[in-house]
Amino acid sequence: MDLGYPKDSTLWKGLPTQLDDAMRWSDGSSYFFKGKEYWRVPTSDMEAEAGYPRLIAKDWLLCTEMQSDSPDSEPKSTETRVNVRHQPDHAENGYEVCSCTSDTASPLGARPSPSPLWLLPPLWTLSLALRSELL
Repeated sequence: MDLGYPKDSTLWKGLPTQLDDAMRWSDGSSYFFKGKEYWRVPTSDMEAEAGYPRLIAKDWLLCTEMQSDSPDSEPKSTETRVNVRHQPDHAENGYEVCSCTSDTASPLGARPSPSPLWLLPPLWTLSLALRSELL
């Protein structure tokens, strides 16, 4: 991180101090990040939009269910200890680790449909063989 950062965010109302990151999106809104939450400040406003902070994982990473730091990550009474995996919440370098599930992921056991690209090499070889016979 550059010297002098993170900077205090006292310029905007409704934002915490010592932000982790900030950016301006293509719609003109500014987004401010701290920890697991973010705030949206519309185009030329100087105050965070109502309804914020919101979870970064849910809105930016499409996480529908957090696997660490959530009550659901605790073992159910019917689960055996063998089926439970511990999810660390911080990496060795101090950065926070986020693990989640997403509705966009394939369901377990679902296989991706095979790509028709595997047909190209045999077809190419066949076309070369036919071409050489015709010449």
